[in-house]
Amino acid sequence: SPPPKGDYPKEEAILKTVVEKYGLVHHDDWVLKVKQLYETTKVRHGIMLVGPSGGGKSCIFKCLKDTLQESEGIQYKDIRFNPKAIRAQEMYGETDPLSGEWTTGVFAAMWAKYNNRNNTFNTWIIADGPVDAIWIEDLNTVLDDNKILTLANGDRIPMTDNVKIMFEVETLVNASPATVSRAGIIYVSETDLDWGPVLEAWVRKRPDADHQVLLRSLIQKWIGTSTPADPGLCFDFLQRNTSEVMKEGRVGRISSLTQLFQGLTEGSNCTFIGSNTKALERIFVYCLCWSVGALLEAEDRMKFDAWLRKRDDTKVMPEVQEGETIYEYFVNSTTGEWEQWKPPQWAYPAGEKLDFSNLLVPTMDSTRAQYVIRTIHRQKGPVLIVGAEGTAKTSTQLIFLAEQDPNTMLTKRINFSSATTPGMAQYSIEAELDKRGGKNFGPPNGKKMTIFFDDVSMPEVNTWGDQTTLELVRLVVEHGGFYFLDKDKRGDFKTCEDLQYLAAMQHPGGGKNDIPNRLKRNFFIFNLVLPSITSINDIYGQMLDGRFTSQDFDASTLDVVGKLTNATIRLWRVMKSKMLPTPAKFHYVFNMRDLSRVFQGILFTPKSSIIDGGLRAKEGKLENFSPQNMMLGLWRHECDRVFSDKLATMKDKESYDGYINEIGRDMFGTDFYDAACATPKHMVSFLRDDIYDEDEILIEEAPKVYEDGGTLEMIRERACMFLDKYNEEYPSKQMELVLFEDALKHMLRINRLIEMPRGSGLLVGVGGSGKQSLTRLASYISRAMCFQITLTKQYNSSSLMDDIRTLYKNAGHKRKPTTFLFTESEIKDEVFLETINSILSTGEVPGLFAKDEMMAMTADLHQDFLRERPGKEETPDNLKQFFTDCVRDNLHII
Repeated sequence: SPPPKGDYPKEEAILKTVVEKYGLVHHDDWVLKVKQLYETTKVRHGIMLVGPSGGGKSCIFKCLKDTLQESEGIQYKDIRFNPKAIRAQEMYGETDPLSGEWTTGVFAAMWAKYNNRNNTFNTWIIADGPVDAIWIEDLNTVLDDNKILTLANGDRIPMTDNVKIMFEVETLVNASPATVSRAGIIYVSETDLDWGPVLEAWVRKRPDADHQVLLRSLIQKWIGTSTPADPGLCFDFLQRNTSEVMKEGRVGRISSLTQLFQGLTEGSNCTFIGSNTKALERIFVYCLCWSVGALLEAEDRMKFDAWLRKRDDTKVMPEVQEGETIYEYFVNSTTGEWEQWKPPQWAYPAGEKLDFSNLLVPTMDSTRAQYVIRTIHRQKGPVLIVGAEGTAKTSTQLIFLAEQDPNTMLTKRINFSSATTPGMAQYSIEAELDKRGGKNFGPPNGKKMTIFFDDVSMPEVNTWGDQTTLELVRLVVEHGGFYFLDKDKRGDFKTCEDLQYLAAMQHPGGGKNDIPNRLKRNFFIFNLVLPSITSINDIYGQMLDGRFTSQDFDASTLDVVGKLTNATIRLWRVMKSKMLPTPAKFHYVFNMRDLSRVFQGILFTPKSSIIDGGLRAKEGKLENFSPQNMMLGLWRHECDRVFSDKLATMKDKESYDGYINEIGRDMFGTDFYDAACATPKHMVSFLRDDIYDEDEILIEEAPKVYEDGGTLEMIRERACMFLDKYNEEYPSKQMELVLFEDALKHMLRINRLIEMPRGSGLLVGVGGSGKQSLTRLASYISRAMCFQITLTKQYNSSSLMDDIRTLYKNAGHKRKPTTFLFTESEIKDEVFLETINSILSTGEVPGLFAKDEMMAMTADLHQDFLRERPGKEETPDNLKQFFTDCVRDNLHII
């Protein structure tokens, strides 16, 4: 027979009222765990509560604390901290190596403050973070009978009777037997609570009593019942028949369901639902798909759709065409009927110069994703999007951020990479906040702020399998703040108000990290699928139609333009399936960004170059020139630049030639294609001359026109002229180059990158193949300042920051083209790469300029801002964004 269970009638009666006060469910298995914790507190001073996320651990602490407070009449406080969101030295304290003074640690300061016999209250210090052998071993003297915390500076702080130390962890994989034997351990398994009581508690809180009955029947019908042996029909089906892109616990998904349902049915704009049970059921099914079935890829969505139809006896599901699923539909909030998603119409921006990097074209995927983001964001819930690369996760979030009203909601984008440390992440958030009073901080002027963590799964996984940076993120998202790292405020919690969070990450697996389960629980997560061929066609088709109109071009040229998107997509798909990355060819990655680069090149070409062939055609040096030949040749040239230049062996380049010729002949007809692409084109932008007057004073600089340069011979002549000029201007740095055919072609490629706004390149090749000299020549031709780091023994991150400051002033403040030549021998520290990464991805480096310096520089850009962005208000934020955009357009990292 099982051992007799303890009986605590007084405490249990109080517990029942506490559970009701918090609106929870008195679930027997869970109540048993509360009792076990109570029994353990009687005999141990160190207690571990272990179990997967969503098992109700935090609620156990909360309810027991209130129960004891009532039965004993003494106040109880719980102090939480996350030991992994700070460095071990910041937790216990460290000696400054230069001055030799002692800085107290966060935990040490808390320990000293609460271990005080004169305190009139009892304290539970709760360490809420993964256990590893480093920080927990340092607590051995605390957990055994000595009850003393010993620090590195010789302090010994004894533990008093009114304090207990608790740990709330997911697993004890990294704990040593020494630790485990010292603490009382209570294991809360996943099935003790599961999703049933969580959902029931939510149903009981609904304001409308008729809805409660209806909701219970819907849950029974579509999700099933949860027992320890069986998680319910829906979860059972998903576990057995589908593979999700990422694991997430059942409780997390059910709470996402409740959040989405609440956002769609409760609020000012949902009045029609009162008695319309059919509409409620439709909304329930829609929410089920976007929460419980949100992590499925396209094929599994089909399966889930079929399974839902089998259970659908009241015909709630939408009627769909072949190949569609319920995911393409939503419930209209005024009529309560199903409707199909349609992206809003997109208009091509007016003007000759196209700001390609800021174009965001809405698609069906981004539109339906935003509907979900908007619903959750309105309830202050954080949203995480997962998806393969190139599914426009970042763009979707940016479109959403762009529609926020800047007078009430500020936005901030933080890019994570493998070198981001918790300190850096904390600094990037802190830099945006102002003091509001006491220990409370918030965005300036009482506004709210949405922080977008891009690539949230990138930070490094340490030897224990924890991601310390993400532990900090969890602390901020879950508890709304972090600990002060300022020396005089150690041990105080800094509350951050009015912050909301968005995040994006790639699918885990294949060398990409997952994120901790306890972080997933805080986010509403859904998966973005790759856009269908039709929606890719829509995006670029709309752009080309907007650019090449029938007023300027004849019918045969427009015929070519119409086929370009299809041809490019076919070529891209072939490259993606045939050219796979290997360790020797690590850069063979073809995603949606390459597609957009091809079209960027085509849209970047001036109309005159295509219609009348530019300067060379006027000189009569181009044979059989016609606009449609020019158009097709230009397309071939851009595809060569984007796809072929990546390939590292002659064999790969030959197979690429085979693919493009086959696709080209098939799409455009053999004769036409062969005529247009018989000789490869070389598009250049340095054919025009500077204009001087009689006294040889420069009147105006040569215009940059991207046009066909004719044969290599003609271009070589031009390039040698520039080389001689360079050697005249810089006699100390003379370059004796022989521009043989390959060198010349490489020089043209680098030059094309420097001419493109936001063009940056990675040159891969053996040493001495001329990567640096050609870059110098190319940037001289483009009149760009070429900058290279001067390495010294003392060179460190702050010297890099000084150099980047100079570059930013040149590129953003003076708006001159700038080339930053950075070679692998100059990476003295991995942190350099982190900085370069944030320049490339957002253009912002945290803490680069002081606020006043920034204000002064943006003030000078005022006139340009008014001229180039006529519709925008001149807020400091918009000016700063304009500065950042200028830097990104003008700074080329090679």
